[in-house]
Amino acid sequence: MTTSAQYSYQTADVWGQANSAVAKPSLASVYTNPAAMSFLKVDGIGVGFQKILPVAGFQTVGLWGQYTLKVGTIGISADKFGDELYHESQIGMAFSKKIDRIALGIKASYLNNGIEGLSSKQTLLSEFGILTALNSQLNVGLHVINLTRAALYDSQVLPTVINVGLSWMPSEKVNFTSQLIYPVSQKPNIRLGMCYTIRPNLSISSGVDPNVRSIHFGIGINLQKFKFDYATNTHPNFGLSNNVSLQFLKPNE
Repeated sequence: MTTSAQYSYQTADVWGQANSAVAKPSLASVYTNPAAMSFLKVDGIGVGFQKILPVAGFQTVGLWGQYTLKVGTIGISADKFGDELYHESQIGMAFSKKIDRIALGIKASYLNNGIEGLSSKQTLLSEFGILTALNSQLNVGLHVINLTRAALYDSQVLPTVINVGLSWMPSEKVNFTSQLIYPVSQKPNIRLGMCYTIRPNLSISSGVDPNVRSIHFGIGINLQKFKFDYATNTHPNFGLSNNVSLQFLKPNE
């Protein structure tokens, strides 16, 4: 879902690492940390589909991308969960600016929640991010969602979520990620992930979310300008989920 806990769609490459990429630059950074967009050496656009349960309507479709300008990097995202009976959707725009080893990012999103024949509510969601490259191997990221404590309903104030994490690359082939997720006034939880590049055009990933006892796996295939990712996770109550994405990449340098 979009507005439930994470407020955003999780792309397949990020999902393979248990959505622990707050400090890892990728084309999905428009979702995970807008500041990280400025660290990416490629621009592009991606589309994806995530199926959570074998139940009609329990799926999310997403579209995202970024483009680098002289003044900074802009990003867009759009995703929708559900069907005509019930849906959660959002459209967002982000901007980031990198100065030396530090980048700052902001994002604004329009959220919509609708139940056919009963209600339709909208609100604006604000986000802020920081990414710092401590050295060539280690990044530290911060991403705060819902700075203004926006609400869809009077009785439902959407929580402010603080994400803090690390991305460590001990070599060009291995990347370890960790992320602490803290919904303000709720219990924090941590996620861990890793990605291993077997060959220049093939990578595998895995991750764990101890809070819900979920284990994630993923595979990525680079086909020149295109990147295909598939990820799944095991959940003790919901079984397997499936997440696929296709991204078009273009160097921005």
